[in-house]
Amino acid sequence: MTFLTSGAPARPPVSAPTGAHRVRKAVVGTLTCALASGGVALGLASPAQAATTYDVIATLPLGAMNDSLAIDSEHGSVFVVHGSRNSVSVIDTATNTVKATIPVGSGPNRVAVDEGLDRAYVTNHDGRSVSVIDTATNTVVSTIEGLDRPRGIAVDPTTHKVYVALYFGGEVLTVLDPTVSPMTRVSTGYLGSRPWAVDVDPTTHRAYPTTLFGGTLSTVSGSSILHTLGGFGGPTQVTVDPLTKRAYVAHSGVISEVDISADTAVTRRTLVAGTDLAIDADERLLYVTSAATDDVAVIDQATDARVATVPVGTDPVAVEVDQSTHRAYVVNNNGTLSVIAPRASQAITFTSLAPTEATVGGDHTVTATGGASGEPVTFSTASTACSVSAAGEVDLLHPGDCTVAADQAGDDAYAPAGRATQSFTISREATTAVVSLDDASVVFGDSTTATAEVGATRDGAVQFTVDGDPVGSAVAVAPDGTATSPDLTDLAVGAHPVGAVFSPTDENRYAPATAAPQTLTVDEAATTTTLTVTGSDLTAQVAPVAPGSGEPTGTVRFLVAGTEVGQDSLEDGEATLAHQVPAGATRQVAAVYDGDGSFAGSSDSSSRQDPTVTTSTTSTRAPRHGWYSAPVTVDFRCQPTSGALTEPCPAPVTLAAEGAGQSVTRTVLATDGGATTVVVGGIDIDTTRPTVELTGVRAGATYFAAGPDAACRSTDRLSGVESCTVARTTRGRKVTYVATATDRAGNTSSTRLVARTTKVAVSGAAMEGGRYVVRRGRTYTVLVAATSQPRWVNAAPAPRRPAGGNYAFTEIAKGRWALGVSFNRPTKHHTLWNFGTRVGGTTTVTTVKVVG
Repeated sequence: MTFLTSGAPARPPVSAPTGAHRVRKAVVGTLTCALASGGVALGLASPAQAATTYDVIATLPLGAMNDSLAIDSEHGSVFVVHGSRNSVSVIDTATNTVKATIPVGSGPNRVAVDEGLDRAYVTNHDGRSVSVIDTATNTVVSTIEGLDRPRGIAVDPTTHKVYVALYFGGEVLTVLDPTVSPMTRVSTGYLGSRPWAVDVDPTTHRAYPTTLFGGTLSTVSGSSILHTLGGFGGPTQVTVDPLTKRAYVAHSGVISEVDISADTAVTRRTLVAGTDLAIDADERLLYVTSAATDDVAVIDQATDARVATVPVGTDPVAVEVDQSTHRAYVVNNNGTLSVIAPRASQAITFTSLAPTEATVGGDHTVTATGGASGEPVTFSTASTACSVSAAGEVDLLHPGDCTVAADQAGDDAYAPAGRATQSFTISREATTAVVSLDDASVVFGDSTTATAEVGATRDGAVQFTVDGDPVGSAVAVAPDGTATSPDLTDLAVGAHPVGAVFSPTDENRYAPATAAPQTLTVDEAATTTTLTVTGSDLTAQVAPVAPGSGEPTGTVRFLVAGTEVGQDSLEDGEATLAHQVPAGATRQVAAVYDGDGSFAGSSDSSSRQDPTVTTSTTSTRAPRHGWYSAPVTVDFRCQPTSGALTEPCPAPVTLAAEGAGQSVTRTVLATDGGATTVVVGGIDIDTTRPTVELTGVRAGATYFAAGPDAACRSTDRLSGVESCTVARTTRGRKVTYVATATDRAGNTSSTRLVARTTKVAVSGAAMEGGRYVVRRGRTYTVLVAATSQPRWVNAAPAPRRPAGGNYAFTEIAKGRWALGVSFNRPTKHHTLWNFGTRVGGTTTVTTVKVVG
């Protein structure tokens, strides 16, 4: 892992692990951890912005050359093949001068470099051999004989195997392994007519040879030909990109892009006109030579946008990129070698953190550091949700996303910095609403009101609801922050949730709030029955008992001496039966009203002493707040007075169904005409447990530092929620949350979940199998919870322990520390890496998984 500190070169040298050296056109990415001066690096410019000017900085007259060259970054060399002179020129990349001329075999054609073994391999087409050059001494150390007309050549930098395309002699691809003694040779089957070019994917170890006359691109694993793709007109060059799993084939004056991610390669498209292509892996740029226009196109690989067009020599036919210096070397058919270098770039880094809780009406200050041009960093925004001054003062105007852009101008030595952005979301300020009932229980026909109390702002209106439906119009909030509902009346017997929704006047700044509903219970209204006896009629008047109101409906039964003599329906509260009570004996007369669901029954009698009836109500569980949580049994005890009962005392009645305002009505008749009706009302039963859930925390999740505070959320459709609490216990990294809810009837429910905490976290990275997963080349923020300043310890491939480095974290809040980290090119050879955070004398090791 390579670190950049303030004042370090814009492109640091890269030391690749053993075996990770480049071969011709094999490109790999880098992974860099950057620490900006004065703060944590939170963002970097995209590759397409990193360099905007490309110039030919040197032109070397080398004479006639083949369409082949190779770069040795390890020794600062460019190897150029001269087929007509049977030699290879070695160019010093530091001075752009020829530092050696190496004689090779007859008719040399193409060259490939293995930096890991300090070797360059040159195919000698006429000599039927491969010359092996020591790149440290620039001398031929051996010659591999017996290869029939070798043409294209490539090296796998990790296995060090050499792939040679044989133009004759079976027209195959020969695979050489120089790491064993004696060197081994294996060959593929027939590739097609005239194998010409070849390249290797160092991540899959697959080779991709082309055939000039056959017009094919084959996929080779080991010595096996997995697939052959046709349709190319005389392919002369092939370049493999292991990062995108693409092969670029030059044929008939165009470059075709081929998908090689599977065993079966597929031509995706014609990318651009050109004769050869090379890739700058770090910058994700394509350099394409055009013999038709005598120039090199620099193309952003991610967007296909042409970044620059650089004029070079006549008829450019081959190009390679030095991955350490980002310079491109172009072979021109007029006998010159052009060297293209990008103009120095600069970047902007935000040093301020985006706010995590931004609300309308607030403000925020952004700060950033710029590059080496010394020009000031200016800020702007295209967002309508916010405004920003050039100095970085942000006003939060409306709900929505606010993106602040940072720009810095360039100068003669540096290009303008790529625009950096920082985004956050602006939310409306939360409000609160709590509803309460003036009476939690009423009888049918009675009225009550609800009161809502709001918070955060008192400008607005409250819409009250019953059973989810609006009640009247919205009510303006009074100066004391309360609103009173219209009268709540004409409600059916049962339980009714009463709610309230607060709508602020300033909808831009404040969010609406919905109060938790409260349960209003409506019981049956009691009635009185008054019996009037005349010579011809029996009349009963039934009326509600205050505070109940309304008009009872139903039927009144009339009885004489305990025998029903007729019925009549109530109309305007009165029922009349035409009946004469016989003279000559004392008789008891009674009127019995049975109730109608909204009104309880009642009765009246005349001239007789009514029986005595008492009741008792029992349940296996004591009521809470008037609610039972188990079935309720009503028992009757009857005492005759002036006459015996016509029937036994009513049997006990058990109410098991849930509901509010339930009642039991029984009438006891005496043989002398007496009648007594008893009503046991207001029986509220709720046997269902409330629902309960934990909010603000996820089961199995890992949280930084102490973890979040969870909230308890509960609902109950009948009696309503009495309490909802959260208990939290911590044992080591394990945090257990238990939410318990109890309704007003005493029913209880609970739920639990387990989460974990960590003292070290990688912000923005996903978790997989208990490890953070990061992407190569992307920047993340490493967070540490500690009472003293942590120090960074350089990462090492797992299972090795991290070592070296001593970079300080920046405190972003009390006991919270942060450091911006990217993971550079060397991590491509290992998936799991261990980095360390040291606090005092203790180092905590964290393993991350690095993916492409």
